Amino acid sequence: MFSVQPITDEILRTRDHFLLFIQTPFCGTCQLARTFLNQIENTLNRDFFYDMNGSLYPDFLQKNKIRSVPCLLMYVNGHIEKEIYVFHSTANILSEITDFDLQLFEI
Repeated sequence: MFSVQPITDEILRTRDHFLLFIQTPFCGTCQLARTFLNQIENTLNRDFFYDMNGSLYPDFLQKNKIRSVPCLLMYVNGHIEKEIYVFHSTANILSEITDFDLQLFEI
């Protein structure tokens, strides 16, 4: 079974392509969004998403102007290419990320 992997400072510094799920532990909507991401990983049989507890990275949130949680950031070539704040369904999130080559984001 696949599950969202915790982010590290090293990954933030060194990876050019990644999908970052930003959440806080007591956010119910974040927990629902996490189930969507887990379903995507299990369906595609691959790990794609890194997890960030936003409470532990306030400077990152401020620097990147994160408006709310849950948030899914798509980093491409070291820059935020897309921000997703609304998690309608697993299918919706999958369609949002498949605009890009998913092999870029494999963990």
